[in-house]
Amino acid sequence: IALFQDPLLMLILGLNVVRAMVNISGYFRGQLPPNGPTHPFEIAFLQAEAKYKEGKLEEAASLLKAIAEQDLQPQLRARVHDLAGWAAVKQGEGRVALDHFAQVQGLAVAPQALAAAFSLIGDETRALPLWEQAARASNDPTLLHEWGGALIRDGQVDKARGVPGMKPALAWAAAARTWFVRQDFVRAGEANETSFRAEPNPERAYDAACAFALGARPEDALRMLQAAGATGAVRAEKAQWDPELVSLRTDPRFTAWLETLRLQNRTAS
Repeated sequence: IALFQDPLLMLILGLNVVRAMVNISGYFRGQLPPNGPTHPFEIAFLQAEAKYKEGKLEEAASLLKAIAEQDLQPQLRARVHDLAGWAAVKQGEGRVALDHFAQVQGLAVAPQALAAAFSLIGDETRALPLWEQAARASNDPTLLHEWGGALIRDGQVDKARGVPGMKPALAWAAAARTWFVRQDFVRAGEANETSFRAEPNPERAYDAACAFALGARPEDALRMLQAAGATGAVRAEKAQWDPELVSLRTDPRFTAWLETLRLQNRTAS
């Protein structure tokens, strides 16, 4: 009717149809007008974020993957890939994390996230300036010692020692964690042992033993288990069934060490 009777009305109607189509398209991409209802994609993202904060990384990653497959508005897509990258870093998947971070458009990725991803794939050359940037921009001691750990893995031990506020025990422990995730178990064991020598505690010695056991170094593993038991309390039940120590279970020296732990626990109680 408008077409034949009122061209101006037809123009107004056409403009409203176009606007409606734009709004419908925006809705399906996760974009809603301000003060409007929360979009289902946004709700799903918030659920994934909650799972991430709870430490349920696999569930978070699964949700984020499903969301990323949708036609999202750019800002939400950037947030989805950023969080998915963080989840991948926490799971030790450096390459997956970098793939996600590469798809973050219009949003700055935290330098420590990129640094961790590069360290996980063994690219300390790219990781080091990012760790330094993150550490210098923050008073967080964790970032400081992650930078130290990266320097150690890159062979720059003296430089790590010279960084103000750097504690050798924590820097070597940081180096060990990434080596362990990369399944370089012997280096992880040696780094944990160095950390233990700098600042003795049973957890560090136990970590060294686990890494040595996985790296087919049973003598070193048993030696560090002895050091752990001599330094502080170690639960015999945990050690007996620890999958990382499975290679030692048939060794009579391991059995004897467990019995010593049980005797110490009974005496202490």
